[in-house]
Amino acid sequence: MTLQRFLVLAALLALVEGDFVMAQPPAASASDSMVEITAGGASALGPGSVGIDWVAKDGKSAKISLGGTAAGTRWATRIEVHPDTVVAIAGALFRVNAILPPSGGHRGHVRFAPAAGDGALPADAVVLTTVDSLRLGGPELDAATALRVTSYQPDDRNPASADVEWWPALHAREDAEAGTVKSAKLTPGSRIVVGTTPVSVLRIEGTTKDRAARIILQVLPATRS
Repeated sequence: MTLQRFLVLAALLALVEGDFVMAQPPAASASDSMVEITAGGASALGPGSVGIDWVAKDGKSAKISLGGTAAGTRWATRIEVHPDTVVAIAGALFRVNAILPPSGGHRGHVRFAPAAGDGALPADAVVLTTVDSLRLGGPELDAATALRVTSYQPDDRNPASADVEWWPALHAREDAEAGTVKSAKLTPGSRIVVGTTPVSVLRIEGTTKDRAARIILQVLPATRS
C-alpha cells in the first residue's frame, strides 16, 4: 500500500466516524452544490465520504475511495471514474463534473455535483464491482470482511449470475488462510452473510461503455454471534 493510499484510507475512515476535520477549506467551485477534492485528500459527499487516491496525468480518469454506513454497517470500496461517471453513495447520486489533471505543484482534483436520474438506489445499498473488493464492517480491519467478484456467467456483458468470495479484511486475499475464505454464486434475490453482515442481491448489471459490470447489494441489519 502506498503512503498516499494509506493517508486517503485514514481520512476516509475518519470521515465515516464523523471526526475528520479538513486541514484546509474546500477549493472554491462554480456552484455551492459542487464538491472539489484534491488527490490525496478526502471530503464528505452527501451521506457518505470520498477520498481521491490518484488522478491520471491526462485528466481522463481517477481512482477514488468511497465510504459510508448502510443499515448500521460501515462499508468502503474503490472505483475508477471518468468525466460524467455517476457515483451512488447511500442512495444519493453524484456526477463527476470534471477531473483536473496534475499541473505544476498541484496534485489534481476531482469535482462532483449532485446528479438526477433513474439510477438512484436505496439508502442501504452498496455497489460491488470487479475493480476492487468491497469492505463491510469495521472500522477496524480485524472486524471487517472483504468481498470480491471472481466471475460472471455467462459473461460480464450479460450476466445472469456471479461468483463471489469473502475473507477477513485484515489480510490480503493471497494471505488469507484457506479455511477463512468463503464463496457463493449469486443471482438476483440471493442472500448471503458476509462476516456478520447479511446482504441481498438487488440486481446484477453488465459492463457498459461507461463502467464495469457490477452487483447492487442491499445491506441488511447485521447479525450478532
